[in-house]
Amino acid sequence: MAGSTPEGVDRVLADIEVAVFREIGDALEVSLAVFDSDLRLLFANKKFHSTHKAHDGGIALGESFPAIIRRVFSLLPEDRRETVLARMTAVMQNPDSTFREERSVENRYFRYRMVPLSGGRVLFSVQNITARRMHEAELEEKSRQFAAILEDQTEYISRLDTDLNVTFANSAYRRTFLVDPENDTVIGRNILSLIPDDAARENYLTNLRGLTPEDPIVHTELLERVADGSLQWQAWSDRALFDAEGRLTGYQSVGRDITERKIAEDALAANLREREAIVEGAIDAIVSIDGEGRVRDFNAAAQGLFGYALEEVQGWPVADLIIPPEHRAAHAAGLERYLADPASGRIIGRRIELEAISKSGARIPVELAVVDASSDEQTVFVAYLRDLRSAKQMEAELERQRLAVTQNEKMSALGSLLANVAHELNNPLSVVIGQSDLLRELSADEKTVARAERIKAAADRCARIVRTFLAMARQKPPEFDSFSARDAIGEAVDLVGYGLRSHGIELDVSTDDPLPPLHGDATQIGQILTNLLVNSQHALADTPAPRRIALTAAAEENGEVAIRIADNGPGVPAELRSRIFEPFFTTKQEGSGTGIGLAIAHNIAAAHGGSLRLLDSAHGAVFELRLPAGSEEPAAEAADESPAAVAGKRLLIVDDEESVAETVAEMLALAGYACEIAIGGEAALDRLLTEEFDGVLSDLRMPDLDGPALYFAACERRPGLNGRFGFFTGDSLGSNARRFLADESVPYVEKPFTRAALAELVERIAG
Repeated sequence: MAGSTPEGVDRVLADIEVAVFREIGDALEVSLAVFDSDLRLLFANKKFHSTHKAHDGGIALGESFPAIIRRVFSLLPEDRRETVLARMTAVMQNPDSTFREERSVENRYFRYRMVPLSGGRVLFSVQNITARRMHEAELEEKSRQFAAILEDQTEYISRLDTDLNVTFANSAYRRTFLVDPENDTVIGRNILSLIPDDAARENYLTNLRGLTPEDPIVHTELLERVADGSLQWQAWSDRALFDAEGRLTGYQSVGRDITERKIAEDALAANLREREAIVEGAIDAIVSIDGEGRVRDFNAAAQGLFGYALEEVQGWPVADLIIPPEHRAAHAAGLERYLADPASGRIIGRRIELEAISKSGARIPVELAVVDASSDEQTVFVAYLRDLRSAKQMEAELERQRLAVTQNEKMSALGSLLANVAHELNNPLSVVIGQSDLLRELSADEKTVARAERIKAAADRCARIVRTFLAMARQKPPEFDSFSARDAIGEAVDLVGYGLRSHGIELDVSTDDPLPPLHGDATQIGQILTNLLVNSQHALADTPAPRRIALTAAAEENGEVAIRIADNGPGVPAELRSRIFEPFFTTKQEGSGTGIGLAIAHNIAAAHGGSLRLLDSAHGAVFELRLPAGSEEPAAEAADESPAAVAGKRLLIVDDEESVAETVAEMLALAGYACEIAIGGEAALDRLLTEEFDGVLSDLRMPDLDGPALYFAACERRPGLNGRFGFFTGDSLGSNARRFLADESVPYVEKPFTRAALAELVERIAG
């Protein structure tokens, strides 16, 4: 049988293959054709015929492969067509099942394959891949564009495989992490080799291990050293890539330089910390509120001022916390009005004084300044509150001191006035006392003598009052000496007696007899007693009759003298008793007292080793002055006797008032002195330069040439007069007089003087 030969078998097989291709080929979308060993068409499916038919007709069985190709690519240029034909024919003659591609006209692409079959036949399959190639080209173009975009990014972009080897790194990444980015390559390097810090590497691995398909991204910020050796703050977003089954396929990292941002953030944070420290360290209270008037912040000074902790006030209406109830409605209305029309704000940016209220309910005077610190996002007001309590107390203290200075100025003016008054009063008093002495001595009529004694007693009382006024007005150092307590009490009573009587106040004085002497400054003790009596007089001003003051003095067993002054007035309120001896504190109405009298009296008593207290009393006020008794009896006053006669002594009496000079001359004439008168210093100097006198008695204050000027002029021109001058003055406590008398050590007597004092003075200068 012919079919039993090998060639026959091959033919049968070939026929079977062709039959199979014919059976299934038409159902395929791929163009299929079978050529024999001579490259003639044995079979072509419908897809092949429709896709590769020539422009001038269909493809016929038995047609040669070159003829079909020429017809299919007939629109190509001839040289191109022949090149394609040669290339495809060569493959057809040696098929190897490899896929190949060719492009026909109009950018149509075909993928073909020659598969060897039995008997030298060849299966030729062709597929139009134009759409795929166009899609691939589009993808490739997009990939190039995307790569260009990635290259141009300032962020560091890299891709890693599952072993953390770099598969992609953009230009920014290479410039940052490669020392020589133009020549070095990062592709293929393990990312861990680019992280020099062990801790940073471990932190990086920890972050990556924690990534899952559900949570594939981690964000970190770190300080990293880059290729140029500098430190750089970087922000990284590392994403793990997973396939559809959740298997890890690699990583993608995107980083950026945030050094400037971190520097800005650190600066901002430092600024905020500094501002917070300033706000918290501010002496003034700082309170910020929102547009609804609720507290946002409450600094430490505010907490200390108002007594609230920060957590107590945040979110609470500020009006309910620190604004007095009577002002809360006005606060709410003002805030609402300002929010509606900022131009209506009357306190924004101004400083005003008002009262605030603390947690305890205490009213606090404050200075308030409110600033609108609102922005487009939020409404914020900041209030600065300064505690004015200390300032108010200081103002009050300054006012008290001002009043004290005013009082001192008044006292100084009063001192000057009293010095003039003393001089003016003491001159006529000297005449009255001197003439009463002369009248008493020269008269033989007992009634006349009695009248003279009453005149002298009244004049002496006037003289004591003048001396007391002068001592109180003049600020002189205390002079400690032994003195009679009864005399000090008597002088104080004499001084205020008329005022008490004119106000309908009864004064009852009761003292032990005898009282031990006191040691100290009699004038200052008299000031204490006078002040206490005057205070009682003021306290009784609104008390209905009878108004009484009781002054008692008694010797105590402990050697002290206790002097009590009690009145039946309203007394001192219990809440003020502990403050009455404070400087500038007074219970009197404004303008009626300075608040320094009792403070001075208290200090004087302490300086004398004694005490001044306000005793408990059911009615009125009782003050007790306790002073230690002295050890010596006060010196007895010299007997008012006529001076011993000194025959032949010639005296010059100098005064600007003739009546005073004549009275002195008459008193000394009874003692046998030859007295002549000079009215004024100029007249006296003329006589002293031309006449001889055994002594000169001169007034200190005279209008033309006063006593000191007369003394210096006369002693300079006639030195023999030095030591023969004596003076009498109505104001020996004046500063100029006191300085002259102390510096020159000249003897003097105060007006009005007694005959005994005058006799002692004459004995010293002419005896």
